[in-house]
Amino acid sequence: MDNRPETRICVAKVIEDLLKYSDTRVALFQRKPPESWLEHMHDPDADALSVFTRIFCFMVNKDYIHTGILQAILDAQNSLDDPNPSLRACGATVLLIMGTHDILCEVCSVHACIERYIEGATRRDADMILQRMEYFGILKQL
Repeated sequence: MDNRPETRICVAKVIEDLLKYSDTRVALFQRKPPESWLEHMHDPDADALSVFTRIFCFMVNKDYIHTGILQAILDAQNSLDDPNPSLRACGATVLLIMGTHDILCEVCSVHACIERYIEGATRRDADMILQRMEYFGILKQL
């Protein structure tokens, strides 16, 4: 199987185009459920990640993804510190989309409170606590 960045980008662009049509979208989601697409948000290639970010944002906006969003938000926040401007742009795009869904407000509020009020807590500690809160159902459906 060819797993070069160029191949992933090409395939992702085709999928992005196919998702625009409801009949092909249904067929794609039968083969690969929307939640399973989150794994592609960790693509090491910035150009491929850009296309996968657009696909992810499309699925969030169309209300296809309901779980696993917390990790995407945390990754997006962390990418804002990346030296690569393409990765920062992907992170900013995800955060903007999440901001339209009330999810970002809850995550950022809790994250900031953890860092502020738990002495010695780092960003990574806050991420871990949020993940545990999600796991135990304390956060809204993220």
